[in-house]
Amino acid sequence: MRTPCRPNATPQTLGELFVRPEATRREGGLEETAAVLQMAIVPIPPGKVLRLLTLLSLPLRLWVVERRLLRTGVVVAGRYGCYPDAVCPALVFQFGSSAARYTHRYLLPSRSRGLVRRTLSAWAGCDPSVGAVVIVGFQS
Repeated sequence: MRTPCRPNATPQTLGELFVRPEATRREGGLEETAAVLQMAIVPIPPGKVLRLLTLLSLPLRLWVVERRLLRTGVVVAGRYGCYPDAVCPALVFQFGSSAARYTHRYLLPSRSRGLVRRTLSAWAGCDPSVGAVVIVGFQS
């Protein structure tokens, strides 16, 4: 069952999880250390064929996005998975964390834990049911 979401929710609302530069400036004395949050969203489209093609090319896509961020002076802080999509996520978790292991084991829907699914997960670096990958970084 899909979680209801606000009609004005956008992928930028993911940034509310992090400290904003304005908040640190209001607290005083931290203007020179404030960083700007930068995000890049790599959506994984619905549909079996499109999803499969996107998951097969996902490592290359993520590498290209991270290189573009690095060229603009952004320090990549992490990769996050969004389920079911980035517009209105019900789950957001950082890849490689204990939260990701728990999410993959108990929260994400899967019809099977078969060899094909495990192989595709290992290749793509995320579960095939994830709807988007968000790369988060900071630029000072």
